[in-house]
Amino acid sequence: MAIFDKNDKKEILKVRRAVLRKFPALATTMSTLKFKATRKVETAATDGEKVYYNPDFMGKLKFDEKVFVMAHETMHVSHNHLVRAGKKKDLGSWNTATD
Repeated sequence: MAIFDKNDKKEILKVRRAVLRKFPALATTMSTLKFKATRKVETAATDGEKVYYNPDFMGKLKFDEKVFVMAHETMHVSHNHLVRAGKKKDLGSWNTATD
C-alpha cells in the first residue's frame, strides 16, 4: 500500500514543510504549485502549475528522498525549465540536461 493514498494531504504537507526548511528560496514557487497523485507518470513530473507524483513510486521512498523529489520538481518551475525548453528543443534531451 502506498503512503500517499488516504493520507495524501498530510504526507504532502509534511514533505512541503521539509522542502521549505531545507530550501527556503523555493517558498514562493512552491506556494503556487498544486500537488496531485497520479499513476500516469512513472515517478514525478511538473507542468509548471502542478507537480504530479506516482503514489506507488513515492510510497517506496524514504522521507528525505520524497523531499528531494518534490524540491527537484519545484526547481524545474523556479528555473523556468518548461518555458526555456521552447518548441525547437528535443524535450527528452532538455529534460535530461535540466535534471
